[in-house]
Amino acid sequence: MKKTPDDYPITDLSAPERVARLDRLFTSISNKLDEMMMQFGTSKGGPPKDFNFKLSELQSAHTSLNKAYEVFHEKFAGTSPDDITNFDAIRDDIGCKLDRIRAALDAG
Repeated sequence: MKKTPDDYPITDLSAPERVARLDRLFTSISNKLDEMMMQFGTSKGGPPKDFNFKLSELQSAHTSLNKAYEVFHEKFAGTSPDDITNFDAIRDDIGCKLDRIRAALDAG
């Protein structure tokens, strides 16, 4: 069975918030990797092992982010801001129907 990010432990974050969090994580790791590459040839540069570890983290975050984007887009592909349920219109419609029922009962 193929696991999706939604199959993992539930958090208080919604799907868009999880995608945004993964995006921030990817950006953070990428920035750290850029910083390490700038220091690579200097005396401040760490051992290549640290660089490879950070590169591995970046690849993992990138893979997770891509999977999260796929799941998010599959889940919300057909929705748009215009698809939001208009509860006021529903209340008005129900109210009109109830008024007609009351009027029919009073007439009878």
